[in-house]
Amino acid sequence: GLGVPPWYADTPGVAQVLSMNPNSDEFRKSWNRLRQVYSTRHTTNAHSDFQKDTELLSKRLNSVTFQVIHAQKNPHLRYWDALLMLLISFTTVLQPYEVAFTLHPIFGYLNLAMDFIFLADTLLQFNIAYYDTVMAKTVMVHRAIARHYLTNSFAVDMLASLPYQAILWGLGHHQFDKSDPGFIVDSARLWSFLGLLRLLRLLRAPRLMSRMERLYSIDHGMLSILTFVMQTFLLAHFSACLWGLAPVIQGVVYGQGEGEAASDHGVPHFMSQGQYSYCLYFAVMTLTSVGYGDIYPLTSFERWLSMCFMLCGAYFFGYVIGSITNTVSIRNHAQNFFYETMDKLQAFVEEHQVNQDLRTRLRSYFIYRYKSDAAGGVSWNEIFDLMSPSLKQEVAKNTCARWISNVSFFKGCEEDFIVRLSLSLHPETFTPREKIITLGEESNRMYVVRQGVVASEGRIFISGGVIGLDMLTNLYIMSASIRNYEGIALTFCNVMRCDRQHVLEILDKFPNTSATLRHTIIRHVFQSEIRSYSRAVVRMITGKRSVHARLMGDPSGREEHYYKKLLELSPESDVAALQETLLAARAPPPLDMAPQKTRRGTNHPP
Repeated sequence: GLGVPPWYADTPGVAQVLSMNPNSDEFRKSWNRLRQVYSTRHTTNAHSDFQKDTELLSKRLNSVTFQVIHAQKNPHLRYWDALLMLLISFTTVLQPYEVAFTLHPIFGYLNLAMDFIFLADTLLQFNIAYYDTVMAKTVMVHRAIARHYLTNSFAVDMLASLPYQAILWGLGHHQFDKSDPGFIVDSARLWSFLGLLRLLRLLRAPRLMSRMERLYSIDHGMLSILTFVMQTFLLAHFSACLWGLAPVIQGVVYGQGEGEAASDHGVPHFMSQGQYSYCLYFAVMTLTSVGYGDIYPLTSFERWLSMCFMLCGAYFFGYVIGSITNTVSIRNHAQNFFYETMDKLQAFVEEHQVNQDLRTRLRSYFIYRYKSDAAGGVSWNEIFDLMSPSLKQEVAKNTCARWISNVSFFKGCEEDFIVRLSLSLHPETFTPREKIITLGEESNRMYVVRQGVVASEGRIFISGGVIGLDMLTNLYIMSASIRNYEGIALTFCNVMRCDRQHVLEILDKFPNTSATLRHTIIRHVFQSEIRSYSRAVVRMITGKRSVHARLMGDPSGREEHYYKKLLELSPESDVAALQETLLAARAPPPLDMAPQKTRRGTNHPP
């Protein structure tokens, strides 16, 4: 009753596949095999059963409770990642402060809520696909994802996600009062350090950032500078909290442990919320090697801790200064290249004694190149050449292919042909009043305007416009025709050049498109010839060209050709008779034939 054909003996039956666990790899393999066999070999009689069974299988496959999440394709995962980054930042700042100083009890409930959120994220990682660098593909199988996660970062994520606040409450430590001197000497004080394990959540940040880099446009130079600023703040914050923990770690109350008065230390006997400013002040002063001396270490532990602060500050700020200098230098690469180019240009014009007008035009050209999207002398082709062939086609499909597909000649052509043609385009830049198309050149090139304004054939072309379409009409003749029109850049223009030879080479690989394009070109040429002949006839009869013909010009020269031929073939008497007939038809009617006006204001002939 399942409609299984006789040749289906070596393939699992539909009933067998339905009985499998939809979460298993065996079910997915059997389902894929079943789909492939039916799609290539099913008969007409089994078609209806196949449709019903495949719908049931698809519903079963889609009814899995936990679907594999593709990090780049799932629209909700990016919001979850943003929430986790916010909570990681909050934990990084709050947790050291909570261990060293006293917080409001409400923060305990906030920590408990964040613990459960990170615990939920740990479970979610078993359903997020990962990219296998060895196999060069995205893994979408639950078992492989779980194995990869368990052998890599599961232990650290789980350790950072445990509900430590609930554990502390279970042990009877509902709130640690750091302002109580008895807490400092109590052995239970060490339980307050348990929450520091939450700082392991920082290890999730690189994984989240790698996913965000694929989804969002990030200025990496600015990101590096912001990272250095955040690292500086975190180093000072961690140092201040560690300095505040010094009496807790030692278990010593100042004025009692070493016989020194608290006033000599510059801080009270115990730490409190108000003392964070003192600790941060000492940390920044020590890290930057200022050392005013108003707050200083008393015990040996504090002296060793201060020396660590000094060494860390020296190494860290040396690293930061060098990294920021390198980042600024990289960010200004385009500007430095521009300055170097302008210096070379200045030396060139001085050596060759270039006149002032040409110097101004040259400087304007390179300044425009720097400010345009081809800034700094780095053409977009340099980025384009680094892409794989498939990515090149995707990018071309979303950029130049949109302009080319708007050309009437390419309507109905294959999409692959449009993409290949887009890949053959070459960028060029022209200055104002520079000729893109010169009079008398062969029609071997066509141009797509990317930026700027171009005047050609009596028309104005802006971004997306195409000039030099007569190149297409000459594709199927032995030699290109001569152009009797010009194309002039009215502003600075970036155009994409398409060569006739490249089009012919691409058409050889697409015979169907070649036939379609040939038919379109022949129809266009026929219509153009009819229009040119009609304008020549009107010009011969009236003795002048129409307003539309004067505005559009005669780029192909066909109107002038037909006009001369008509003058040669038509006798002057025939031309004069046609002109008299036309004048008679345009003459006003006699007065007695003028229309009469009725009472209602309508005109009726007498």
